[in-house]
Amino acid sequence: MGESWTADEALLDKLPRGMAGLIVSSVIKNRPLARAGIKQFEIIFTCDGKPTLRRHQLLEMIRKKGTETSFKLDIFPDGERQ
Repeated sequence: MGESWTADEALLDKLPRGMAGLIVSSVIKNRPLARAGIKQFEIIFTCDGKPTLRRHQLLEMIRKKGTETSFKLDIFPDGERQ
């Protein structure tokens, strides 16, 4: 997972001004991101309503909640907020 501020200009130009998040660099079949329907190059910008600007922020949120829990991820795929 990469951080949007390190992305190339072409990708950054697709984002609304001021949006930042984590770029999904790869998705592995049958792993949590794949099971959640997240696709490569989508951008996760919040987890349970909290900004995810850095990888460690998202990982910390997940660790605090523990296993067998769910999260609400806001993603930005192909230029549209979902």
